[in-house]
Amino acid sequence: MVFDIITISNIHIQRRKDLDIKISFKDLQCGEFPSYQSGDTITITGDGSTSLRELAKLLKFDKPYHLVIENLRIENNVDDSSEESLFDSNLLSFTSLDVENIEGFAFKNCSELEKIDLPSVKNVGLCAFSNCKKLRRVYLPSVQHVDVSAFENCENLSEVIMPKAVEIEGDSFKNCFNLKKVELVNAINIYDEAFRNCFNLSELKMPLVRIIGELAFEKCISLEVVDLPEAVYIRRGAFSNCFRLKRVSMPNVLDLKESSFNVCTRLESIELNNVRHIGYSAFSNCENLQQIDAPLVEEIEGNAFSGCSKLETISIPKITKIEAQTFEYCVSLKEIDLSNVRVIRERAFMDCKSLRLKNFEIPVVEEIGEEAFVRCNSLVKVNLPQAKTIGQAAFQWCINLESVEMPVIENLYDKVFWFCESFSDMIAPYQPAHELVKMKMLK
Repeated sequence: MVFDIITISNIHIQRRKDLDIKISFKDLQCGEFPSYQSGDTITITGDGSTSLRELAKLLKFDKPYHLVIENLRIENNVDDSSEESLFDSNLLSFTSLDVENIEGFAFKNCSELEKIDLPSVKNVGLCAFSNCKKLRRVYLPSVQHVDVSAFENCENLSEVIMPKAVEIEGDSFKNCFNLKKVELVNAINIYDEAFRNCFNLSELKMPLVRIIGELAFEKCISLEVVDLPEAVYIRRGAFSNCFRLKRVSMPNVLDLKESSFNVCTRLESIELNNVRHIGYSAFSNCENLQQIDAPLVEEIEGNAFSGCSKLETISIPKITKIEAQTFEYCVSLKEIDLSNVRVIRERAFMDCKSLRLKNFEIPVVEEIGEEAFVRCNSLVKVNLPQAKTIGQAAFQWCINLESVEMPVIENLYDKVFWFCESFSDMIAPYQPAHELVKMKMLK
């Protein structure tokens, strides 16, 4: 791409005494640049067009400066694949009313850059401002797309306002440790790791977002409330390890992937009214989560609520299979309706010490896995009218279990009722119980 930059009219050096120095483009090409003092504002004006990369090749500054571009159309140099930064560490601020595109790597590693004023910018390129350690505020009123790693490692960035941004690509603001406020009122997609490790992020406005990518807000440990009224898909680990997160509203979400809220230890409530799928370990170790109401959920993967020690009630009426370790260590879980459940995998309710079954039965269950109800100390009576297989140690250490009905049982594995100290009655096709059944019942 060839640019007409010979129409640059002058360079203006603004100092405290308003000294005005002009230099011709010809002199600039010859490397004759006027002397300036540290901290001066350098204004470039003209009526032609160029790219930031072509312009930067002509500007060699040896002291800190502020750069302003006026009346010079800046176009994106799409033919240049260089990953080198355009400007060096002497740049303190950059202002332009005319720049619409910031090309990739343009300001990468500008370690002294503190301020940008770019009201017309629509696209921010790959790694455009990454590692700008002193950049504190980003207000880009016209930007629509932010490319991968655009502001990654901007450690002192505290506020991001982009009212027209639609796409926030992966790693865009990753490791912006001091970022506190993000306003993306028109954003639709937030991609993988976009805000990962933003430890101080506490205010988040994304009313239209539909997709949250993998690990997008992982370890945003200052987030307390997340309101996602239009979100549909939450990808793997999107909010994992957000230790202070207390409340989440996402009434339209359909799919929660693996570890999406894993180890959100202060999470108390979450809306799951339309969720169809809950992924592996999605809420594991959410120690303060007390209630789950998921009336439309059709699949819950293993370990999904493991370690939710304060979870008391859960409504999952459409579930037909409880996967391995799904409710393991939910020590406060009191009652659950398993009316439609046909399969319960290994350790599904292990150490649910407060658990009681609705009407004392699981009416259609056919298979119960190993250690599924170990140490469920509040179980007193269990009716399993359709159960055909009960795995090894399935009810071991249920010390208050008194009776079990399993009239069609076919496979009763070892140690099923070991250490059930209160056990006194069993209805099974083995009546009267022979020695083998006794061995599997009591230790």
